[in-house]
This record gives sequence, structure tokens and C-alpha cells, in this order.
Amino acid sequence: GFYIVLDSSTLAEVYRAKTSQQGFVQEAKFSADGGLLAVACSDSSVFLYDAQDNYLERGVCKAGGAALPHLDFSDDGKYFQVGTSRHELLYFSSTTCKRLKTGTAQLKDAIWHSFTSVYGWPVQAVWNRLPPGLHVHSLDRTRDMTSLLACGDNAGNVRLGRYPAVEGDTMFNVFKGHSSVVASCRWLVKDSHLIT
Repeated sequence: GFYIVLDSSTLAEVYRAKTSQQGFVQEAKFSADGGLLAVACSDSSVFLYDAQDNYLERGVCKAGGAALPHLDFSDDGKYFQVGTSRHELLYFSSTTCKRLKTGTAQLKDAIWHSFTSVYGWPVQAVWNRLPPGLHVHSLDRTRDMTSLLACGDNAGNVRLGRYPAVEGDTMFNVFKGHSSVVASCRWLVKDSHLIT
């Protein structure tokens, strides 16, 4: 797939490149400081680029044959997590592109710049009380890291609840807004609106 970086104030093209030869781009994120760009592709590759050095490729991380619809950087930019189509949550080093085999334990206290993975300790309650056949497909936490969580499912529902959502009895307000799968949901920069 291809990716294009635009200047946010003018929408002028800053950079354009091809990533994977066989996969399409599923997710792209900048680190909190804007120094790294990670581009996740459907062929299970995550391409890391140095945004401060003309998007020089720093490495390619392999996630083992699964599509990668969710990607988040740690707040310090040293690590990133990917949620896979195989229902896994994998962790990688941003400096070495190596997978952290003990990432769950190693990063249990990490602060995440964003949280869009449908898997993980702070979002485990989104799976509670789902009727059979219902699956969470998209998720986003507000930028203030302590307020709201939004998730979308394959029945077209958008659910809003408190973050973190770790208790079994976490309550969600459910809104019907789509006729099918809610493929993505994202809060705007200042958390004023949710786009699905």
C-alpha cells in the first residue's frame, strides 16, 4: 500500500511512499512527539519511519501472518502495540522493531498515547455481556486518558462508557448508528466529537 503525509494546516503533500508490496495500509499513527510514523499493513508488517529525517525507513516489524487493524504508541514512543485479526495483542520495540515476547508483563504499567486496540487490560469490559455473534471491531479512548471509551461492533452499535473499562459490570450507553459493522471510531483531537 501507499501512504501520504499531509501538512495539517495547508493539506499540502509532505511525503508519499509505498510500503508493503502485497498488503494495503490498515492503520497509521505518529508517536506522541511526532518523531516516528508507524504504518500497519494487511500483510502483517508494520513499517517504522523517522518523521524528522524525511521519513527514512527505520525498520519493518513482522506480526506473524495476521492483519493489523489496531496500532498504538506508548506515551514515550519507545514501544507500540498492535491488535491483530487473530485476536492477539502484540508488543514491539520502536528502536529495534523486535517483538517483545513478555510485552504484557514488561509494559503492564505503560501509559499509551492512544488506545485503539479492542484487546487489553484497560478495555476488557467491552467484551462483557455481548450477545452471541456480536464482536467489537473498533475502539478509541479520549485523549485525556481518563474519561470516555467508544467502541463499535458488527451489529452497527456504538457504545460509550467510562475508561478504563475493567470491571465486569461496567455500564455502556448503546447507540444504533450503522446498518452493519462499525469499522472505525475515533475521537477528534480535543475529544469534542466522536466520528464513526
